[in-house]
Parts: sequence; C-alpha cells; structure tokens
Amino acid sequence: MTMKMADCHPERPHKAKGLCAQCYLRKWHEENKEHYYEYRRRPEVLERERLQAQERYRNNSEQMRENSHKYRYKHKNDPERIEKIRQANQRYYKENMTEERRRRQYLRYHYGITLEEYATLLDEQGERCAICGMTPEDNGRRLCVDHDHKTGVVRGLLCLCCNTVLGNARDNPKILRTGALYLERFIDE
Repeated sequence: MTMKMADCHPERPHKAKGLCAQCYLRKWHEENKEHYYEYRRRPEVLERERLQAQERYRNNSEQMRENSHKYRYKHKNDPERIEKIRQANQRYYKENMTEERRRRQYLRYHYGITLEEYATLLDEQGERCAICGMTPEDNGRRLCVDHDHKTGVVRGLLCLCCNTVLGNARDNPKILRTGALYLERFIDE
C-alpha cells in the first residue's frame, strides 16, 4: 500500500483535506483563531506548555543557548530589533517599576541590603544621621547608606552632607581629625 501524499507539498505525507500536517495546522489556526487563543489562555494549558518548555530546555539547553547566541550576534546591529527591544523594555519598566521596587533594587544592587534592613538601621539610629543627628525631614532627602568602599560593609545611615564629607576625606579618620583641628584654630571662644 502506498502512502497518500499531500497536494500542498507532494514530498510530505497527507494529513487531512489534501494538506500536509504543517499546512493543515496553519489553516486550522487561521479558521479557528478565536477558539484557539481562548483555549491557549486556559490556566491548565498555560501550565502544560510551561512544563513542556522547561522539558524542551532541559533536553536541548546547549543547542538553544547556541542558537540564541547566534541570532543575537547576527542581528546585534539591526536597528529595528534594537528599537523593538528598547520599546519593550520601556513598556515593562513603566508597567512594573514602582518607586518602592526601584528603591529595593538600588539598595540590593549597590549595598547588598533589603529595604527592611534599611528601615531597621533607620530605627536603630532614631531616624537621624549617625554623625550630625539631622533627620530626613530637616534635610528634605532620605538618609544615605554609608559603607566601607574597600569591604562593602554597611556602617550606618548619614545625611548627604556628612556622607559627602566622609567621601571627600576618602574615609580617612586622620584627614578628618586634622580638618577638625584646623577648624578649631579659627573658632572664637
């Protein structure tokens, strides 16, 4: 018995209505667009597809990474692709980045602390600068995270002025003591 071949692609086997499997599915999707997309949005379908994608990635991770790398390299200077990515990033940022989320990411990235750890430090210091005692309300800005630039260890929270003084003194106590002695020479008692 010979296999019936498709009318659309004579080299492929017949699926239905004279079409190969690929063309049949494409035609079915076009004719049943509403039904198809409604079906695809069902939670059980989404979950099944997510699991299938994970399995596909587990079985072909090296090949998928290589294909992705090749595509990005081939299209890295494509202005349309760059613009499309930029717009998608802007949309995502607008929809998902609240002020609190931005603050959380900033603290985690720059100082390795959470917003809750920042709040704990603030409470421990009585919501004041650790050096001059100024509150964020007095200054009009939130307190800065003071950290050791060599080790990255967070030391406390300072107002912008005190943080700038430490930074300009390169975190060197000797420079700060010398500066204090210098100022004391000119203070009238």
